Amino acid sequence: MSGLISDILRNAQSLNLHARTVETAGHNLANQNDPAYARQRTAPKEASTIYTTFGLQPGGVTSWGREHARSFILDKQVVRGQGEVSYAEAQRDTRESLQVALGEEIDRKSSTASLDTIPDSDTVEGSLSKAIDEFFNAFQELSSNPGDSSAKEVLFQKSEILTTRFNVVDKRVEEVRSNLQEKVADEIEKVEDLLDKISTLNERIYKLEFRKQGLAVDMRDERQKSIEELAGLVSVEMAPINDSVIGISAKTDDGQDVLLVGLDGRVGEIFDADGQLTFDPLRGSIAGIIDSEAAIDKLKNENLDLLAQQLVTSVNAAYNDGSADNFFDADSITAGGLKLDGSLTPGGIRSSTTSFSGANDIALSISELADKKFSQNNDDLIEGTFGEFIASTAARVGQDLRTADADLETYQLAETRIQQDREQLGAVNVDEEVTDLMRYQRAFQGTSKVIGVLDQLLETVVTSLVR
Repeated sequence: MSGLISDILRNAQSLNLHARTVETAGHNLANQNDPAYARQRTAPKEASTIYTTFGLQPGGVTSWGREHARSFILDKQVVRGQGEVSYAEAQRDTRESLQVALGEEIDRKSSTASLDTIPDSDTVEGSLSKAIDEFFNAFQELSSNPGDSSAKEVLFQKSEILTTRFNVVDKRVEEVRSNLQEKVADEIEKVEDLLDKISTLNERIYKLEFRKQGLAVDMRDERQKSIEELAGLVSVEMAPINDSVIGISAKTDDGQDVLLVGLDGRVGEIFDADGQLTFDPLRGSIAGIIDSEAAIDKLKNENLDLLAQQLVTSVNAAYNDGSADNFFDADSITAGGLKLDGSLTPGGIRSSTTSFSGANDIALSISELADKKFSQNNDDLIEGTFGEFIASTAARVGQDLRTADADLETYQLAETRIQQDREQLGAVNVDEEVTDLMRYQRAFQGTSKVIGVLDQLLETVVTSLVR
């Protein structure tokens, strides 16, 4: 009778194993579309030996938990790749925003002219280049009709449009900077939250697996997903502290490792007493945004502001012979501050330094500035004409965007290859899981029948003993 009982116990353990295997296959199928999920397998092991009055009886097969189809090496490569991709995305997005802010896209429908020789018909309505063209054209019209009050009115309107266009472009560029700063602040909060989450998951995984491995595989998936999200924000390194806990570290500006999450959870603060990060982001979207500040400064300081200053000094030099006020405010020479002289009115616009009827020397001199080639070798602030300088600025911003696009594509290709390697290891195969589901369901049914037969035999034995 002891043998029957031990057989029933062994088959009951097998029944439990089959049930867990079916449950695992169903769990895999339920998460097949989750990219953060790694395939699981029920891990069998030999059960403890059963002690009976007839001696030791084998304990059969049971389960110690679930095995995880996940590679730490591949996970680590994905984490590094995520940081590179997010960095390149931030760089690309910033340059795309700067191109939109500059507003110097070229309409190619009506012409195939090169970017350095953009005809007036090809400049986009509302762009800075369009406003400059119309400003000098208005002076050209005034030179043809120096005494025409309507021509002066048109010139005054075009001048106001020009200053407004400079101000608007500068404001849009500063809005790009402001938006990036807000995004960095928001992502720093996400970094804090993710570090706390990883620390909490480490603690929970350690507690669950302290005595028995394989009980926290879903939490391991969740932790890895959080680490990869963190790597998308700042570059981090992951290293196993023990079988259950993953440490997270970054590097300082001088290349020293700084631990962010350790065996005892969060370590220190991510900000120092001066409000600066205690580590160098290196890669990730935050680093990409911070490094993009240089592109914003270059567009403002070396392009827009120089263009505005060259316009102010050149036009004022031609307009004011020392006996009158300036055309532009000489104290506002930046793109954001550009404005007309406070004393300028439509009727008071001068077309000549003389009082002779029909004289147009001022209007003609200023209109000719449209075609003047400036050179920094001659102590000018820009190279080429006003139109060429704007075109070269637009071309540089466009080239920076194309370079950022190419960098992003390169990093994405590398990340895709690593992701594919990891998917080959841990992706859920629907056909395989359905097959396992059917196989272990039948095994469950077969074992149930064996237990039923053993139960009947035990009942027969007991009944015989009673008689």
